[in-house]
Amino acid sequence: MLVTFPTELAFFEHQWHCRHLFRLFDPKALLELLTAVLLEESIVIVDSDPTLISSVVLGLMLLLRPFKWPYIMIPVLPSTLIDILDAP
Repeated sequence: MLVTFPTELAFFEHQWHCRHLFRLFDPKALLELLTAVLLEESIVIVDSDPTLISSVVLGLMLLLRPFKWPYIMIPVLPSTLIDILDAP
């Protein structure tokens, strides 16, 4: 059996990030998250694993395609910079 690497990296991104989204959130919660992103609401995701947080955030960004997020996106914010969340 011949296994080849995907020629488009976008396909690889979908497999990696969206897997965490579909595993962690039920369909209703995922739809609410996507609605919040489309309505440009602020979303804060909290977990002790920074790789999981960044994967969920990047997965949400992938679900927006073909649209692009024009604002600031901070996948992982250290606790020392938590004051940034209060900024407008």
